Amino acid sequence: MTEPVLKYAAALDLPEGKRAGYYAQIVKALAGKTALFDRDKELMIFSSPEELERLMPILEQYVIPSEELNVLLLPAPVTTYPAFGDYGFVSRLENVYLYAELVAVFRLRPATDTNGTLGRPSSRSRRKRSLRSICLQPGPSRETALPSPSKPSWPSLRKALPAPTAGLWNGFIRRNSKAQEMLE
Repeated sequence: MTEPVLKYAAALDLPEGKRAGYYAQIVKALAGKTALFDRDKELMIFSSPEELERLMPILEQYVIPSEELNVLLLPAPVTTYPAFGDYGFVSRLENVYLYAELVAVFRLRPATDTNGTLGRPSSRSRRKRSLRSICLQPGPSRETALPSPSKPSWPSLRKALPAPTAGLWNGFIRRNSKAQEMLE
């Protein structure tokens, strides 16, 4: 298992004073009707919503209020931190779960020159190549010649560049005072 797996749970509100024995009776009654995947204190975890539904008549029989919730089973190994109890728990079987309503699961991958499985260059990479091709390209560009390297002029360079590239250079020049001094 490499991805979190959705599981279905019922948080039971057991009456005070009857906890241990009462809970054991419910688990015993449940054994013949559905498969309990895991449990933690007063939380029963099932693999499917159908199995969770089979618990409801038993809870009605014993007059036990409950709340249904979804949990995410995390693949091992998991490193937990002190605040983990705010959004997850470790069960009796040492499985690690997250409360699905409290988290957003994502994975960070190493940066690459391509944009995921689409295989297209990232926008930063495209901009870099575009700037290189425009700045290194000799001769006229869009009916206006590039300014001579000995005396660069930002207004004439901006006219020679395509609008998106000129906008990118505008931002660079505003943030870099040395580049601004050179081009004025």
